[in-house]
Amino acid sequence: MSRLSQRLSTLVIAASLGIPGTLALGSSATALASPAAASATTIDCSRGSVKISSSFGTYRLEGACGKVTITGTGVTVSLPSATALSVTGSNATVRAAKNVRKASITGAGVNLKVGGSLGTLKTDASNASITVKKKLKTARIEGANNKLRAGKTTTLVVRGSGNHVKVTSLRSLRVVGANNYVKAATGKAKTVKVTGTDNVIKVRTSR
Repeated sequence: MSRLSQRLSTLVIAASLGIPGTLALGSSATALASPAAASATTIDCSRGSVKISSSFGTYRLEGACGKVTITGTGVTVSLPSATALSVTGSNATVRAAKNVRKASITGAGVNLKVGGSLGTLKTDASNASITVKKKLKTARIEGANNKLRAGKTTTLVVRGSGNHVKVTSLRSLRVVGANNYVKAATGKAKTVKVTGTDNVIKVRTSR
């Protein structure tokens, strides 16, 4: 028998005899080795407006949400839909399963995903990542190094630098700034106006 096997056997025998200073085997030892992960906090939106100001927590919103305000840092929030969504906290992750009527983002490093359509988007943040699976009516991107991915988009205004936008189609575009990238995969825009340097615009026009 190896020294390691002898040592393990001695520990098992000592523990079974209840000798102090030895590891007790059984369910308590298993619980210490595999601590339970913290669960999400559930919030009922039917009670009115929701404000999340705590940091580094996980929250699950249920019901028809009206106004949702997120000021906490490093939080993860999931919700079915919302009338108005405001994110001012930094490094927040927000997932909306369906539609959001209006969204405003000012916090840095925010990650927003909308599973349905988004009516109005406004952000003056930096390093934000926004994904809209379906339609996006109006978007105003101000700030630096923000990324937007969306479906059919009506109006897009980009002011700032280093912003990266890809949409399915686009009707109207206005870009003011430098080093911005905008691409519409299909269709033709009625109006495209660009002011600044080193902007890359891949949008066809109807003219």
